[in-house]
Amino acid sequence: PEHKEKFKGTGFIRTYIETLGLKVFLLAVIPWTLFIAGTSVVQGSLLYYFKYIYKDEGLFQLALMFLLATSLLFIPLWVQISKKIGKSKAYILGIAIMSIGVLLLAFFGGEGKVIFAFVIMAGSGIGLSTHYVMPHSILPDVVEYDAIKSGVRREGAFSSLWTFSSKIGQALALALTGIVLDLFKYQADAVQQPLAITGIRLLCGPIPVVFYVAGIIVLAYYPISRAYYKKMMADGKIPEGKILEADTP
Repeated sequence: PEHKEKFKGTGFIRTYIETLGLKVFLLAVIPWTLFIAGTSVVQGSLLYYFKYIYKDEGLFQLALMFLLATSLLFIPLWVQISKKIGKSKAYILGIAIMSIGVLLLAFFGGEGKVIFAFVIMAGSGIGLSTHYVMPHSILPDVVEYDAIKSGVRREGAFSSLWTFSSKIGQALALALTGIVLDLFKYQADAVQQPLAITGIRLLCGPIPVVFYVAGIIVLAYYPISRAYYKKMMADGKIPEGKILEADTP
């Protein structure tokens, strides 16, 4: 009750400032934004990759189907894995798999290796699957953490900031893709020079992996493990220190 009195009359701007000041939220939303940016760069560059490196633009749709099909198929498995190792660890593992996949495609894909591309896309989809389920499972935990810590529920503020951050990630990816293509002398609908091909390969692998690795590093510090959440909800207060699975029955 005293917390509710404290926050009674909290203004619109103050609500968002306090939400952005919550460390646990930042440790979740920053990786989400970075992963969105990296994945958007990959998805936006694959058309160029298949058009100019595989010399077959039509393969793009088929490769995308492999990527998205495995992403959907593996969601139930990742849900079970997250129950064993925790949501953030499952998310990190999935993005690590995605990182390996796009690097393999970027460096080793090319004409005459269509099957290789499809296998890599399917494998990458296994990792990408976590991107479609873990973030939306992590956010409610952050909301509960904040509600216990502050005494008020701010689902609307968290949800709107979460959505806004995804738009930032997408905008960053779009801008970066254009900048890289320009720097590497890409010419639309023309025979690409080796420099442009290098730029396209970078966009499909190394550049998004920079975003992925940065996101993984930040997410590694996210504190709400499965055991932490259970103890927090059972006690009705924020646990002190790092709670490990072994600490709870």
